[in-house]
Amino acid sequence: MKTFKQVIQAIQDGTHKPPQVFCDGKQIDAIWYQLCVDRYFLSIMLIGLKVPNRKLADIKSFYEIKGRSIQQVLDQLNIIIHNYKSTQ
Repeated sequence: MKTFKQVIQAIQDGTHKPPQVFCDGKQIDAIWYQLCVDRYFLSIMLIGLKVPNRKLADIKSFYEIKGRSIQQVLDQLNIIIHNYKSTQ
């Protein structure tokens, strides 16, 4: 599985084309969508609910996040989201 940094680099190089994501009939950034969905999943996990087909370990490995608790991973993901948003 590729990491978040590898996916961003591949998109910038033109070797990877992200899928088209539509919301309310408008196309939105697929990377932004994925970041928001993963943040939502982590907030669901934080209150103790399970998310089907998504594990904390998957999110940690994709974003290369080091953290033991869901709150630590969520905090680090929020930093990644802030950095991504500032570059767009």
